[in-house]
Amino acid sequence: MKTYKLFRIRDSDLYPLYVEADRKMPMGVWLEAHVGELSDATHVRSRNGPLALRPGFHSTDIPFTDWIGKRAADGTLHQRLDTVWTECEVDGEEVEVSDRCGIRTIPEG
Repeated sequence: MKTYKLFRIRDSDLYPLYVEADRKMPMGVWLEAHVGELSDATHVRSRNGPLALRPGFHSTDIPFTDWIGKRAADGTLHQRLDTVWTECEVDGEEVEVSDRCGIRTIPEG
């Protein structure tokens, strides 16, 4: 399945935005999603402090988000200059999230 994922770009390399933000993401190879370091049973450590535990790579059907970026004085949201959308191939089952908080436990398997 084709999806799109937003990465931070640094020195021509890709990195996750928040969780495991120092983990270099090579292009052109299959990557395994990690949970990240837990800060407690329902939160993971991130560059911005604890975030709700939502395991796996997060991607979308279209290269757009209206909540990640830099907000201008007039309220419009702009993509940060240090981020880039990538087209990704995802193997496996699609997870449908039923609420804004997503999955709060690590799935079996």
